[in-house]
Amino acid sequence: MKIISKYVAALAALSLSISVAIPAQAAITDRQSVSDSSYDGGLSLYTEIVELEVAEESTNPDLLYVWLHMWLPVYSYDFVDGAFAGIDVDSDLDGRTDFTIFTDDTPYDYGRVEHVLTVWDPVNQRLVPGCTVETWVDLDSEASWIGFGLPKSCLGIINSQVNLQGFAIDPDSSDDSGDFVPDGSNFAVFNVQGVAVSEPENPVIGSALPKLTSEKIYKTPTPAKSPIDLVSTAEQVGKSVVSVVCRSSSGTAWAADATISADMRSAGVKTVLVTNHHVIADCLGDKLVTVVLADGSEEEGYIWSSDSDMDLASVLLYVKIPTLDWRGEKPKQGWWVGTIGNPMGINSSLTTGVISKVSTEGNVVLTSVPINPGNSGGPLFDRNGRVIGVVTAKLVDSENMGIIIGSPSLCGTLFDCGYQRPWSTSLKSLPLKKYSNCSKMNGDYTGGVKKTISSKNKGKTPIYRAVISSSVYAKNKHLDKDRDGLVCER
Repeated sequence: MKIISKYVAALAALSLSISVAIPAQAAITDRQSVSDSSYDGGLSLYTEIVELEVAEESTNPDLLYVWLHMWLPVYSYDFVDGAFAGIDVDSDLDGRTDFTIFTDDTPYDYGRVEHVLTVWDPVNQRLVPGCTVETWVDLDSEASWIGFGLPKSCLGIINSQVNLQGFAIDPDSSDDSGDFVPDGSNFAVFNVQGVAVSEPENPVIGSALPKLTSEKIYKTPTPAKSPIDLVSTAEQVGKSVVSVVCRSSSGTAWAADATISADMRSAGVKTVLVTNHHVIADCLGDKLVTVVLADGSEEEGYIWSSDSDMDLASVLLYVKIPTLDWRGEKPKQGWWVGTIGNPMGINSSLTTGVISKVSTEGNVVLTSVPINPGNSGGPLFDRNGRVIGVVTAKLVDSENMGIIIGSPSLCGTLFDCGYQRPWSTSLKSLPLKKYSNCSKMNGDYTGGVKKTISSKNKGKTPIYRAVISSSVYAKNKHLDKDRDGLVCER
């Protein structure tokens, strides 16, 4: 059961396949194969593999064909009801599986019609977004093979070699393992044409750093309190948070409020994302990553700036998404904070806590907010939704001790902040809002003017503060009792 359990999580996550027509046969080149070194007589014969073969296609250099040659002819329902076959891929040649492709419970069809399989990332325990593999058999000829079409680009096959292992498993067999080619935990090494590294259409190399915006900012009101409406705050922040997929790993990024340079705008750049360097490090060759937006749609992102020492990076996006402010009062111990990210591949997950400590050096914040793999690069935000820093790591062997790179570290590395500083200790409180008539607000009765504030100058218009009932606040969600007040002039 040990070998079978290796694939249980992936099988549970596989989605239904769809049927498509097989493209016309193209010129197949560079056939290579490795044979099974032993016959595993204890297994079901239909899951016995005799050979693993690969080849490439002259007209489509991104496609790598892989065949599992079986002991017996493959029939429509051989790999349904629990039995499965597939390929383990080690694209970075480190001896560990980076991707796994499985057959699913969809029966193979006559007429050489293939169906599409999803790709499993065993490192991050998730399906790889936007990456699919086609599989087919030849039922009409009673062929004894299963074919797979592997896209090199999304499987990270950029080198001149790739490690592969084929497998076929029948959980109902008296032998609870499976047949593997090569045997055991070994990979077969195949020589391939790696995907060529190409520059994106609009690399905007040499552009000036995006600039920090200069709108007036104020102190954070009652920062130790959670947002009055956390549901609304999480929804607003979540629109600016994305998943970044790089090869076999993924992390989080967020859209930063900044002024993009003219040449970036002319190149089509509309959003600047902030993340960690270690999230995108494996994609620095072609500088391209897949960005999964909050609505689930996918866009191509271009790595524009990165700093391994600071563990920071920026990614340019050619679509507009809402941005987050990252300027404000310097945070202090005890502040309420939250983060939205993609821990363990669970998209748009919210966790909250407090600031445990603010380092006097290096703009580092420690937080009790739970941090897990996949959260890296996400925003740590306060009760107003303002970003305090970048979620980066957690202390080993500790509970809820997350490490955050403070937003001042973005200056000079990813953004031109000029004379401004993202953290300030000399901010004023948000001024009271002035209304000429306090009896109405958004169409809701305020309860009248209850408390008089003495006029500063005799003979001038007296000033009153309206005391607003809880029911009115409930109908006016934009108001914060701890922050907003009404100054009424009559």
